[in-house]
Amino acid sequence: MGSNMPAATPNPLMWSEPFLPDDPPVPDPLWALEQRLWTADLPRRYVDQFSQPGDIILDPFASQPALIRHASPSRRRVVVNNAIPASLLAVMTGADPPPPQAVDGAFTRIADAPRRGQTLADHLRSLYNTMCPNCAGTATATAFIWDRTTGEPQQKRYMCPHCQQSGQAPVDMDDLSRLAGLEIRGAAYWGLLSRLVAPGDALTAKARTLIDLYVPRTLLAVNEMITATDQRIRDAAEQQAARAMILHVLQQTSTLHTVDQSEEPGQARTASVLDPPRRFVEHNAWHAFEHAHRTLRERPSHPVLWANNFVALRGPSGEGRVAAESMNVPDLAEQLMPGSVALILTEPPPFDPGAYLLGFLWTGWLFGREAASHSKAALSIERWSWDWYARAMGTALGGLRPLVRADGRMVLAFRDRSTRRVVALIAAAARAGWRLVAQATQASAVEAGHTTWRLVFAPDQSLDEAQAPDASVSLQTSFQAAAVELLSLRAEPTPWPLIVTAGVARWAEEGLLSSAGTPPESLRRPVSTLVEQAWLALSPDLPPPGLIPFTPGGRERIQWRLEEMAASAPLADRVEQFIAERLREGDQSAADIHSAVYGAFPGLETPDAELVGACLSSYAVNVEGGWRLRSEDQPHRRSRDLSEMLLRLHNLGHALGFQVWIATALQAAAQGLVPLSHGGPQHPAQWSPASVVWHDEGNPQFAFALTGETALHPWLAGAPGPLEFLPRYVVLPGGRAELLDFKLRRTPFWREQLAWSGWEFIKFRHIRRLAAMPDLTLASFRARVGMDPVVTLPGRQLALFETEDGANHDLA
Repeated sequence: MGSNMPAATPNPLMWSEPFLPDDPPVPDPLWALEQRLWTADLPRRYVDQFSQPGDIILDPFASQPALIRHASPSRRRVVVNNAIPASLLAVMTGADPPPPQAVDGAFTRIADAPRRGQTLADHLRSLYNTMCPNCAGTATATAFIWDRTTGEPQQKRYMCPHCQQSGQAPVDMDDLSRLAGLEIRGAAYWGLLSRLVAPGDALTAKARTLIDLYVPRTLLAVNEMITATDQRIRDAAEQQAARAMILHVLQQTSTLHTVDQSEEPGQARTASVLDPPRRFVEHNAWHAFEHAHRTLRERPSHPVLWANNFVALRGPSGEGRVAAESMNVPDLAEQLMPGSVALILTEPPPFDPGAYLLGFLWTGWLFGREAASHSKAALSIERWSWDWYARAMGTALGGLRPLVRADGRMVLAFRDRSTRRVVALIAAAARAGWRLVAQATQASAVEAGHTTWRLVFAPDQSLDEAQAPDASVSLQTSFQAAAVELLSLRAEPTPWPLIVTAGVARWAEEGLLSSAGTPPESLRRPVSTLVEQAWLALSPDLPPPGLIPFTPGGRERIQWRLEEMAASAPLADRVEQFIAERLREGDQSAADIHSAVYGAFPGLETPDAELVGACLSSYAVNVEGGWRLRSEDQPHRRSRDLSEMLLRLHNLGHALGFQVWIATALQAAAQGLVPLSHGGPQHPAQWSPASVVWHDEGNPQFAFALTGETALHPWLAGAPGPLEFLPRYVVLPGGRAELLDFKLRRTPFWREQLAWSGWEFIKFRHIRRLAAMPDLTLASFRARVGMDPVVTLPGRQLALFETEDGANHDLA
């Protein structure tokens, strides 16, 4: 590396933690939290690692059911807390669904409530009656599509029980007439407002703005469901079921649902509360309630032992029990004794103003005005910013630190689209007296999307208050050094989220995030200041010596690489080799293979999920939820294929008038198939990494490298002098084509580098075709050898690999 490059110093804390991926969404999510769930292995690992049976485990921002379910089998005393009761309701119900009889009971009591001479179910269904555009019969509107600027629906989605037709059509006059007959500011509206604020409250106007996120028809339906719950349900399990089902309705029926989305419940895409969409979907509230009933009653049972209060939790029978509370962190801290908590395991709240505002709205509607008081402060925040988030989290994490014993830990497990969140959380933790001791991060290298973090902190016992010299310069230098270390470790172009994580982790380790170690401005603008320092440290417009930016498709997808190619193989090649070797050992369950991969490549070396999936798909077939090595990749089959290629290249070279040299490493495979030539270079390394070279009295003319993998490291560096100016080909199985294409899409710089290095990729089947051609001349070989490439020049797509009859016979 260049002499001006920032030095890379050992920083073990950044690499020590094996990654645990989240579970996929549940098949039919009812609440937003079910879109991304911790795997059960996550609480199992950290609870078992950092605590003993009988210890107290705290989740102060509870949004994940997995820890609750792990309490009983682990014999831990678990405290789950969420200041928003509506969110806590979703977590508790997701972890321990009410029994089907309670769900049915709640649904029946609400559906059968009397309303104007009919049941509430019939009344609410009638709100969504519409005329079928096909048969003119009475159909059901499953949704209306509104234009916010006109204040009216324009389209409807319908299902007709008479002609069995469904689809989308313009609204008719009858639809508009029904809508006009509803009170815009009727009893339902004022009743729901009274559950949020008292008369004359200074925040009434903002509360009314939130209510306006629902159209009058939805407000009427929701108010009827809530009223029926309050008046007709007394059983605790039925109350929980009713509120959980209504919570689903509230999430599904706001005017934040955009038009370009699936119509299936639970699959809706929502806009921000602060920026509602112009065109939105009004979903049928009664259909949403029926869907919640059907789904919730089918949820499998996960028995949880609940403790009624902290006293019961701390008692002799408290092991394996869970206490659920809804408090702000200062109130929670008063209920727990200092030094009583062994582990904090939590998903920190996101920077999502809409989540706080809707949490206040839904809590007030479901539980009443007093229950919503904890989250009412969200209404008074005039300007939401990442700096506000960092300060708020610093206060919260500082309040939690005295609760944790000296040898305790805090684990933050979360995902986000913005790297500002990890900057905010690590900075907030450092200033609150927490020391980062391990982390694992997984970022997508294919497209700008979510990054997933696992951060492990310990109470910082030193809290060195010494002023760091020239902190601004130190931050930039430290960030650059972390980037060099990371890029050297991964040995490949690396996406920005991983670089940010490495840099901020280095800042934390070096004490640059403490109050004394940062510029005074960063105390007021913690995230803004640190992000500015990161961009100054690695500015694409003025990169530091030895580091090169590459921006395929825009700034959000920026990748950085070392100017000089690393001597070690890129991470992508090492992951591919590891997976292939693991599969050769025998069938692998999905959990085992992923655990093995993430264990072998921990911390910031964690490979992206897309790479792991591409390698598995290239080498294995899915069998019964696991993976089995493809028959084509069984060692004896692959060895036979390579021997066949040696034979064909040998015979083809001789047929075209060349002498044929075979690399020493492959001569054992060639022995008995072809006569081994004694021609070639004085030192075999001079023609490396070629496997076969066609030469004319020692002057190489064509070079071929045989491989069963898509390892790119040997081909990115070009070729040694004797092979530099002649045609060179990497010959690989057709079954590797998709993996090779994926690697080049994942790391676009490599496609450019290959164009410079001169190596071209062709498939086994193309060699077979050329060898089978009668009367093949050297001129026709030169013309045809590049006609079936695996990859083409930069900016073009992977070549198709169908045979003449359209079938794909070359997966070997």
